Formats: sequence, structure tokens, C-alpha cells
Amino acid sequence: MVSDKRWECLHPRCLALQASGVYGFNDVDIRNNIIGMVIGAIPTLNKAAVQALDRLLDRPDALEKAQVAARADDVKTVTASLMEAMGYNPVNPLIYRQPVCCYWAGDGLQSHSGGFDTSHG
Repeated sequence: MVSDKRWECLHPRCLALQASGVYGFNDVDIRNNIIGMVIGAIPTLNKAAVQALDRLLDRPDALEKAQVAARADDVKTVTASLMEAMGYNPVNPLIYRQPVCCYWAGDGLQSHSGGFDTSHG
């Protein structure tokens, strides 16, 4: 996460460049560049954004629902739409978790902190 100190430095500098008339520093350009920095900073963020958008573009009804919600500042519905879209093509389809205790799952498969032991048939 960007510290407040860095943000306090970036935003006024962009506004100062805008005030001086530098090309590419209107409100929309500043917004787009900040979004680009946030999305591009971590590879999984840009991959998730592209995959969610791809899924929404494949489903016009879902895209319209997300767009209407975004225009109405309905963060809950936008978030739900994006989470549903990302579920169809997750960035990391397998998330490895190391359990803290033993348990039985399925037909004799025991999971414990060291991984899976299938020798208990």
C-alpha cells in the first residue's frame, strides 16, 4: 500500500503540473494514471482486472448490472459483480493452505500440517 507521505507528494505534483498547463495532466489523465499505477504495481491485480472485465464483456447482462451500479455509486453491487466475474476465471485457481490440525476428508485422506497422507486406506 502506498504510504500517505507518498500520496501527499504525488497528488500535489500532478495538480501543479496541471496548473502549469503541461499536456496530459487534466483530471481524467491524472485519474487514469493513478489507476494505472495501482493496477500495474502488482501483476495479480492487473490479471484479475483483465479477467473480470473479459468475463463481464462476455455477459452483457452482468456488464450492464455492474455499470448501472457503478454509476449509482453502489459499491456493494459492483464488488459482488466483480467477485462473481473473477470466480469464473480466477487468477490463482489453486490456493494451497496448510491446516493447523488434523482432519479426515473423503475416503481415508488425512490432512495435517505436513501436507496430505494417502497411506491410510
